[in-house]
Amino acid sequence: MKDAEYDHLGGRYMYHHTKVWGDPLMTSADGRHQVAFASETKVWQAADGTRSQIDTQLEPQYPDQESRDYWQRNLDSRPAVGAAAAPAMIPLPPMELTLPSADPSRLRELLKVEYGPGAASKEVSTLYAKFVIPRAVRAEILRVLADVSGFRWRGRVTDRAGRDGVAVTFDDREHDAQSLLIFDPKTGELLAHERLTLSPVRISAYQVILDVAWTDRTG
Repeated sequence: MKDAEYDHLGGRYMYHHTKVWGDPLMTSADGRHQVAFASETKVWQAADGTRSQIDTQLEPQYPDQESRDYWQRNLDSRPAVGAAAAPAMIPLPPMELTLPSADPSRLRELLKVEYGPGAASKEVSTLYAKFVIPRAVRAEILRVLADVSGFRWRGRVTDRAGRDGVAVTFDDREHDAQSLLIFDPKTGELLAHERLTLSPVRISAYQVILDVAWTDRTG
């Protein structure tokens, strides 16, 4: 596993730039038509837990043309697009920060692997979107996931940002859902996390982590 760009850098803030589709997901009253809200977020987080954030609302996404047509016809229920004005940086309440360690037992607990690959997928996504994960911890996360029964190797894929990665999936037949994790094959960084409904197959949520860094500046 190779170093990420941030592995030998430092700074006051952990910086994350992410895009999310489908969180939340809105369904029409008859249950047939869906729209996925989309947003772009930049967060600067200091070691003491203080944070600043910029949120930008993006164009909503539709799973099919029928859903798009429905929301276009129903003006009263069509989701509104954010104003064109530049979004402002918002200070957020401080939160407690405990950087993840490379200890396997602690990582298994942190990733909630005892509850299976569905829970582990969600926690991995949360962890990478919150912390700048050092190389040793990234390597151990992959080892922990390799021991979780239920993941399937999917090989090379391309995420929504056009980046090449390798993926694993978990089919949660009980909840008619699938989780997909895409990792950088060189550095082990998480690039994207997707959740699907399987019948019919539709994306229910998708997050891409576009940039992670240490920095001394915000904005």
